[in-house]
Amino acid sequence: MQAPPKVYKYVNEIGEDGWVQGLLNGSRNLIPLCKYTKVLMMDTKDGRTQFKVVDGTHAGSVLSMKTENATKYLGSSAPTQGGIEVNVTYGKYQEGWWSDARSQKLDQ
Repeated sequence: MQAPPKVYKYVNEIGEDGWVQGLLNGSRNLIPLCKYTKVLMMDTKDGRTQFKVVDGTHAGSVLSMKTENATKYLGSSAPTQGGIEVNVTYGKYQEGWWSDARSQKLDQ
């Protein structure tokens, strides 16, 4: 008999605070997960979906959430890696600006 394939998902949706929470297995502690945290799906029973956190601070922890929330917040979209982008906004030129860090006047 062959073991079922491992199904990995990611936190694809988050709350307005930037997190989603899962209930730590065997306790009443809520564990916050940030967007794109990778999880290994384990089981669904009694209206709850159980999963193991694969990366991040809580890697190895077994959590659960209501199945309707798991359907909403956990998905298959993995994070993508793109080029690094830096946006710089220049202010008005200021002659003789005082730098506390360098204890001198600088033209900015």
